[in-house]
Amino acid sequence: MKKLFFYTTLALFFSACNKEEKQNYSNIAIYGHGGAGFESHTNRLPANSFKSIQKAIEVLNADGVEVDLQIDSNGTTWLFHDQFLEGKTSGNDCFGERSTSYIKTCNYNLGGKIFQLQELMDYFSSLSPKPKVSLQVELLDRCIDHSLLIEQLIAIMEVNNAYDWVQIESDSPGLLIQLKAASKHFQTFIRAPDLTSCINLCSENGFDGIIMNNTDVSVKDVERVQALGFKIALFGVASQAEIKSALKKHPNQIQCDNIELLHRIMKQ
Repeated sequence: MKKLFFYTTLALFFSACNKEEKQNYSNIAIYGHGGAGFESHTNRLPANSFKSIQKAIEVLNADGVEVDLQIDSNGTTWLFHDQFLEGKTSGNDCFGERSTSYIKTCNYNLGGKIFQLQELMDYFSSLSPKPKVSLQVELLDRCIDHSLLIEQLIAIMEVNNAYDWVQIESDSPGLLIQLKAASKHFQTFIRAPDLTSCINLCSENGFDGIIMNNTDVSVKDVERVQALGFKIALFGVASQAEIKSALKKHPNQIQCDNIELLHRIMKQ
């Protein structure tokens, strides 16, 4: 009888520990990288496409998606990763030098049209609860009108009242500073080569958070960022080992390429 009591107590103890661990994981927001993850031999949906985003939210139960922003020569904003259209679509040349009418004719090689940012806003606004968006904006593409991109981004955020569910991530401090100047309500996340640089940029400019590769930060690094009052999101998370490593650090957000596996591990 004493042994039975001992083992029952032990089982309840470990069960309580497991429940506590799962509850901690619930504080981590899961973002699908490019939607349901970037293309691979097991994922044939184009990154940033409607079908990929829809799968991430409606099938894989992600809290949100990380997507990439491009702008065409007419000022229309689109969700697309690369600087050039060739390679992944039926189109060619630099994205920023093509017109809206031309982009509309382009198809992904894996199927489907290129998705407009406003279409994403309309889609997410129709859902309850409303999913989150991490919008990656890079200023490295020479053929893009950067001032027009910033102008259009500010306009879309205002029209859709998207400040509470859309965050902007970029490796350009100048871009994030301009957005903060336009509205203090912008949620801004900086990407930089090292953590110390990111922390300094957040402290000096009032940015809200940091985007880092999972392999570049430790548990203590994440705790340091959060102790300073900033959020931290980790990317480069796809394999079982990468997912377990990221979860152990308890970041505010994980941008994942294998959402289904991530959910399974979180339930263990």
